[in-house]
Amino acid sequence: MNIGVVSDSHGDTQSLRALVEKMGKLDALCFLGDISDDARYLEDWLALRSERIAFYAVRGNNDFDSHDPEEIVLTLEGHRILMVHGHRHGVKRGLLRLSFYAQQKGTDVVLFGHTHMAHAERDGDLLMLNPGAAGRGFFASQPPRGAVLCLEADGCVKVREVQLLS
Repeated sequence: MNIGVVSDSHGDTQSLRALVEKMGKLDALCFLGDISDDARYLEDWLALRSERIAFYAVRGNNDFDSHDPEEIVLTLEGHRILMVHGHRHGVKRGLLRLSFYAQQKGTDVVLFGHTHMAHAERDGDLLMLNPGAAGRGFFASQPPRGAVLCLEADGCVKVREVQLLS
C-alpha cells in the first residue's frame, strides 16, 4: 500500500499538485495541515481525475477556520498511524513529546509536519516521518518535498522521499 504524505503547502497548490503527481499510484493521501484550503483543493483535484484513493487531512497552526480534526489515528495494512501537524507537540524543539504521545496512542507510525524540514527516523518500534514543506519559499536551499509511505504485506515499512527540482 502506497500512502502519499504532504504538509505545509501554505497556498502553493501548483507545487502540491506536482508532488502528488510525481508520487505515482497511491492508495491513500495524507495532508498534515497548513493550509486546509489546500487540502480541499487536493480533494477536488483528485475527484476531477476520478482518483479513488482515501484522503485524510488534519489541521495545522495556520488553519484557523478549518473543520479538519487535530489528529487522526488510522489502521492501514495492520499498522496504526497517527497523523498530526506537530505544533501542539513542540516538534520544533524536539520529537520526544511526540514520540511519547504516539506510543501512548498505541501507534507504530507518526506523520507530522510544522518544521518544514523532511525527517524520517525510528524511535524503537515507532517510525517518525515529516515529509517536509510541500510549498516553495520556506528555505531557499530546499525544494518542495513530500514522501510516500510504503506499507508492505510482510509488515515492512519503507519511506520514499519525493521532491521537485527548482
